[in-house]
Amino acid sequence: MRIAIILLLSLSLISCERFTTNEFVKKTIDFKKVDWYAKRAQLAYSSEAEIRSKLDKVLHVESLPALDIQYFIEQLPDNRQLLSVRGTANLANVREDVEYKKSRNKNIHIYVHDGFDEDANAVFNSALPHLDKNQEILVTGHSLGAAASTLLMIYLYHEDYSVGPSINFGQPKFTNKEGAKQYDFLNLTRVVNNKDLIPLVPPVTGFSSVHGDYHHFGQEVILLSGPHFVYLDNHIVTEKSLASFWANLNDVSLKDHMIANYREDIQTKFSKQVEVPYRQRHKYHSQK
Repeated sequence: MRIAIILLLSLSLISCERFTTNEFVKKTIDFKKVDWYAKRAQLAYSSEAEIRSKLDKVLHVESLPALDIQYFIEQLPDNRQLLSVRGTANLANVREDVEYKKSRNKNIHIYVHDGFDEDANAVFNSALPHLDKNQEILVTGHSLGAAASTLLMIYLYHEDYSVGPSINFGQPKFTNKEGAKQYDFLNLTRVVNNKDLIPLVPPVTGFSSVHGDYHHFGQEVILLSGPHFVYLDNHIVTEKSLASFWANLNDVSLKDHMIANYREDIQTKFSKQVEVPYRQRHKYHSQK
């Protein structure tokens, strides 16, 4: 009954865009650094043996089967550690994630997506004994893992860890406008494939009238074809109804969500990069 009510409310909403930020901020992106993070986000999907074979010093790898989550902690030079969280495995998980509701998190004083919050809390409690408070902590992830990793930045900040810059990939939204505003000071860059619909999750639902629409925060890099990209110092809000979202979520858009395709698009920008205005992004769709 509750889901039916949500669908009826959502069908009455229309897709629109609100331009709320400067759409062209001249920026040079270190795409090799971006790919350094993407490699680690991708490795979180691998077996423990493969993770350890690809990186020099892996301190800990753990799977949390009840939540279908895996993470690893890597020791980096210069007194730093990196925490990478594995993301959503399939469309069924994405649908389940979308249909959760927000809940008040008493530790961080914002409304958050309940499913993402559950995952982040599980990783946080498991990883904490393996993190060194005297080192800077970097986090990364893809898809659900990106949302969890950003929540982990917030949790670690409140535990007085030194939280370093984070770059993540295909992150869904997990909080509302007030929550995004409260933590916009964190050094977060979200990388988004231009045709990937998952960063629009959750779409507008009946719960939006209770807690407000879901919002992103942090810088955003939108990957386009070849050397082209868009840089935004803040997310440009795109609202889609729940019905519109699922009607457009197909095998093509899910392919564009895969971390391997993210890395391909990132690597095409190593030798040359061309920034384009947000409103012109449709001229430079990836041809894959």
